[in-house]
Amino acid sequence: AVLFVVLGLLVTPSNVLNVWYYSVAIAAFMILIARPIAVYTSVKPFKFKDREIGFISWVGLRGAVPITLAILPVMAGIDNAFM
Repeated sequence: AVLFVVLGLLVTPSNVLNVWYYSVAIAAFMILIARPIAVYTSVKPFKFKDREIGFISWVGLRGAVPITLAILPVMAGIDNAFM
């Protein structure tokens, strides 16, 4: 819970409004293309059926680790980390 509070403190609403369309495009790409490909290539060797792979790619494991890793460049002060 503390992790999400800290992440929320790093958000500036005026910056979010300026780049919302980039966020939507990236989210759509990650949800509809990148995640199913990653799940398919990592699970197929274990003889899962295509329906099971589709289910895993749609509702599979979630977590705060990717969000935390994405915040690291911002916290390190790297130029243009918000873009």
